[in-house]
Amino acid sequence: MCAEISRELGELGLITLPQTLPASENEHAWVIQKDSELGEVVSVAVAIAHLDALNMNPIPHLFANYPTAKASLS
Repeated sequence: MCAEISRELGELGLITLPQTLPASENEHAWVIQKDSELGEVVSVAVAIAHLDALNMNPIPHLFANYPTAKASLS
């Protein structure tokens, strides 16, 4: 259900961080307008996280400095 809600928000031009909303009511999530400056930065970070998962990260040591960011972006 959380993934479905995240997809629906995406269709409205919104992105969530973490990308899939957490199932727990006790966890936080950010909802960001996709076409805002912050939304564009998050979109770039998500793309880098996907490349990192494929071992193709152009900045290979980036997530060593930001370990919690990678979990939210993946």
